[in-house]
Amino acid sequence: GITYGSKCSLSCASGYALPSGSSSVTEWTCGYDAVKGSVTLTGPAPSCEAQPCAHDFPTGSTLSHNCTGVVTDQSCMVWCKAGYIGNVTARSCGSDRTLSGSNPACLPTSTQTT
Repeated sequence: GITYGSKCSLSCASGYALPSGSSSVTEWTCGYDAVKGSVTLTGPAPSCEAQPCAHDFPTGSTLSHNCTGVVTDQSCMVWCKAGYIGNVTARSCGSDRTLSGSNPACLPTSTQTT
């Protein structure tokens, strides 16, 4: 635990980072808050930015997607290209910056006429 008068540092959660160019670590102090009448941690919250997904993007000649630029805790859609049929699926960008979820099974559309 944190003891009275001590300080602690805050950082961004996994999948988030301080803005580019920012190197300051946010420090909080354990002290007495006269307004609340209790001991509290006080200090500024870090300004964290969601990081872009970097792993497991949908690939393959039958797939299209809107996953480019997706960041932590966002989702994107994957669908079959023209000439193929299959269900649209959702992928999610996790805190490890990896897209989770599955791609649709895309089958060629029939071009036969009778």
